[in-house]
Amino acid sequence: MRRTEDADPVVGTHLEIRGLRVPVDPVHLVSFVHRCHAEIGDWVIMAGYAGVHQFGKVGAHAFLGNNAAVTRDVPPYLLVSGMPAEPKGVNSEGLRRRGFTPEQIVNIKNAYRVLYRSGLKLAEATQRLAELAETQPEVGAFVDFLGRATRSIVR
Repeated sequence: MRRTEDADPVVGTHLEIRGLRVPVDPVHLVSFVHRCHAEIGDWVIMAGYAGVHQFGKVGAHAFLGNNAAVTRDVPPYLLVSGMPAEPKGVNSEGLRRRGFTPEQIVNIKNAYRVLYRSGLKLAEATQRLAELAETQPEVGAFVDFLGRATRSIVR
């Protein structure tokens, strides 16, 4: 692995690993297995041997559990694990450590419920999240990501 900049790590600087672009810091890569051309968001934590399929996307602040086989896009803030990877909840501890307020974490958990527990179709859930994002900016990351997802999302 090589850094693309010599300066101290800043969010937005990236490592280049055979076509993979990840933020330099503070992504933790522990025996990370990947396929080329994946997009990894800022502050993602990937446990040992987590794999992301080529052209997959992982949203900011997500946590990929040990041996997670990511075959679909992972929205921001999620905790996923399994083969294939499935959403297990919100990475609330990671968000707390990153300085998110308890209110923001509650808003993100409510957005997770809309997306995964409400029984709404993806288009309907995205519309509902867009409405929430007007007053809860942290929910906007879900909406932005869902608009860019190309491989469907983990469900």
